[in-house]
Amino acid sequence: MKRVNIKWNEQPSTKFIEHLGAIKVTVISAPTWKHLKNYIPEFANATWEDTPKTEYTDEEAEHTLKELFHGRVLPTAYETIKVTVRIEGLDLIDVTHLIRHRMFSFSAQCSADRDMREDTCLVKPSIMANYSYLKRYTKIVEDAKQLYADMVDGRKVSIFDARTILPRSLSNFYYVSGSIKDFINFINTRKDEAIQPESDNVIAIRLYQALVELYPVLEEVIEFGGQDKWFVETAKRGGHNSMAYLPKRENAVFNIDPEDFIYNKRRDEFPGSEVYQSIREEVVK
Repeated sequence: MKRVNIKWNEQPSTKFIEHLGAIKVTVISAPTWKHLKNYIPEFANATWEDTPKTEYTDEEAEHTLKELFHGRVLPTAYETIKVTVRIEGLDLIDVTHLIRHRMFSFSAQCSADRDMREDTCLVKPSIMANYSYLKRYTKIVEDAKQLYADMVDGRKVSIFDARTILPRSLSNFYYVSGSIKDFINFINTRKDEAIQPESDNVIAIRLYQALVELYPVLEEVIEFGGQDKWFVETAKRGGHNSMAYLPKRENAVFNIDPEDFIYNKRRDEFPGSEVYQSIREEVVK
């Protein structure tokens, strides 16, 4: 039985949608807070017990769990809390950033023998805010899609090779599984507004919102907005910092030359930046 449906000789069609609003995170599997209270206290407190302690009051269990999330309990227990999510609205650049977090396990939407002539295209707000660029952008995508379909339908180029003409902006979804420790590390890395793109920031935001519904204590553990510590530290010392935009006010660093930056303005001064700002304000408030 064939697992794929090749859309032989169908005309390609493309829906263009704003990228940041398309990013969605859904929790597929995760232990409940009640389940964590059943085993985390015994696991986390074993170091100091002469014999296994298996009975904890609800108050003791609640205290141990909150201490764990605040980093005041041996963090190995974090690694036992396994979460699986589905992330939608990823372009190929988002995908490469996601899979750099090697402690995750992934299940990916295929780009090989799946016919992609009807895939959605994700458009950055800054491109949408510039009509002349947007018009050219959509034409390039549509032309690439047409060439892809022509090569597939012509049966002289395999579908595996034909996909290499497609742009990186087509939408993907991924299943991601890992420990809550790794998800927190991912969020803290990708929420950085100085060196990460807006789509990474939104993925971090949507992950945070999904996980905080499961574990409200995360509201006290992860903060959005404020200073981007990686940028500030690397900007002070030079070296590992791309210095793309002038720093936002919270990231002010003395003794850096504005001429060292790629752009002589802040990220939030680019057209379309209000889309990201409104998403972030959901969380900050």
